[in-house]
Order: sequence, then structure tokens, then C-alpha cells
Amino acid sequence: MLSRLQLNWNNKMLRDKWVVGRNIGSGLYGKVFEAKAIDEKMYDKIVKVQTLQTNEKYETEVEILKKCFGKSCFPQLCDSFRLDNLNCIVMSREGESIEDVVRRSNNLKFSKENCLRIAHLSMNALHELHRFGFVHRDVHGGNLLLKRNHRGDLSLGLIDFGNASRIDSKKRCYMNHWNTSYRVMKTLSYLTTDDHISAMYLVVKWSGTNPFNTSQHSLLAAKENFHRNPSTLLKNEKKWMADVINSLDAEANRKSRNMA
Repeated sequence: MLSRLQLNWNNKMLRDKWVVGRNIGSGLYGKVFEAKAIDEKMYDKIVKVQTLQTNEKYETEVEILKKCFGKSCFPQLCDSFRLDNLNCIVMSREGESIEDVVRRSNNLKFSKENCLRIAHLSMNALHELHRFGFVHRDVHGGNLLLKRNHRGDLSLGLIDFGNASRIDSKKRCYMNHWNTSYRVMKTLSYLTTDDHISAMYLVVKWSGTNPFNTSQHSLLAAKENFHRNPSTLLKNEKKWMADVINSLDAEANRKSRNMA
């Protein structure tokens, strides 16, 4: 099925409405291309093209994009359709991934002020998603995008909702990535606070501190050590990060007790 995606999609027309540009991303089950409307000059949109193996992810992403339409921290849905046994989503282009921005910086880290700004913007975007009844479950540097709004202010876009689920879902969460919260790896359940914890792991990393010592411990054990006392690692001008993580852990514990 993926062989259809191996073809040259450049300048391909979709539904007599959209023109496909260059490939800007690839995954196991699909690709992402630049896109524009037929009457537009700039490729200011993207089209995500995936195989039918992603049906559930496709339906979840479309539902979330519809619910979040009009909110500045989410891509704006332009079209969604199935074509030649492929799922297609056309949406606005939201900027450059923070991971790419960090790679371009000279010392591979952000200033204290920018870490504060990114933490604030990330928390707000995730709070908006939670308000619509979903958790993201895959917060990483490639899914957080930075751009300037029409006033020149820095804004953050949250993308890629294929792994998202409803807040009240009881499905087990078998995730063990670097950005997966310690609580999720330990309990296999997912709370809204776990999205925020994932975002804070990234902020800590982007501040120039590696939160997990995996040279001597497994990732799970390294996360347990970090959460036991984040302020051991995050001192002075970074202490605010430890305070946020401790607060999120306390909130998660309260929620877990209430659900028991």
C-alpha cells in the first residue's frame, strides 16, 4: 500500500483543489508534503498522506482539528478525504519545530527567558487540547512548532494528534519513549498532567541539562531518580522547573487517588 507513496507527488492535484509540493517528512505509514490551493502562489499548507492502516489515527486527528478550529495554537483544518486507499488531511502550516530551532543554535540550548516562554506556551496549548477532551500522548520537540503571529509575537503550535486519545479513555498506554512521563511508564495509564510532564522534560533538556542519567540506569530508573527530587539537578535559575515538575507530580497523585 505504501508503494503509492513512493511515486512522485510533486505537482500532483488532489480533488481539483490542492496542489502538492515537495516532501517535507516521512513516517512508517505515510508522508507529509507542502501544499497550496490551486489559486495560491505560496505553499503555505501541508498535506498529510497516510495508508489505511492509520484509519483510527486519521479519524482522531480530524476530530481534534475540527474541535480546535479557530484556535491559534493548532493547525487549521482545510480538508480531509480518502483517495486511492490513502487518508489525506490538508491543514495550515504552523512554523518550524523547536527541535530544528535548537539544532541550529550555537550551543544547542535556549536561554532562561526562552525556556520560560516555551514552557508557558506549551502548557497553554496543551491546556486548550485538554479543554476539548483529549490528551496528546506524544509531546516531543518535533510536535511543538514556533512561528511569529501577525503582530510579530512568538507563538507555539501543537501538531500531530494521531496518538491522542480521549481524556476518559481507559485503554492501557504502552509507551516508553524518552519523552514519556515516568508515571505513564510505571502505571500504563495516562492523565492530562502527563502531557505537561513530557513538555517539561523537553524544557529541561533545552535548558542544557540532561534530566536522565541512562549511562548507569535504565530509562525508567533514571526517571524515577529524577522525579524523587528534581531540585537536586535543577538549581538556582533552573529551580522553577523543579517546582513545576513537583507541582505536576502532586496533582497527578491527587487525580490518581480520586480515580482509585
